Amino acid sequence: IIYFLWYDLLMFLICVGIVAWVVSTRPEFDLDDWPVQHAVFSVLVLCGLLSAPFFVFTLPLLQRVLTHTIPTAYDRKGVC
Repeated sequence: IIYFLWYDLLMFLICVGIVAWVVSTRPEFDLDDWPVQHAVFSVLVLCGLLSAPFFVFTLPLLQRVLTHTIPTAYDRKGVC
């Protein structure tokens, strides 16, 4: 699981770097410029696609093996 965390950190830093690079190429660092907005949207899509390896944690049979957790009697509101 630690490798998933390092992977996620690396992909996050790459995405932030892409946005920072696009902002640095704009005159006067204008954040309302359309290329910056396009880059932010594209990085959001890219970040979503790069989170695909975490899909295995949602599979019912593998979730228990990978996370070593069991369901409790509490619901989403914390009521037993």
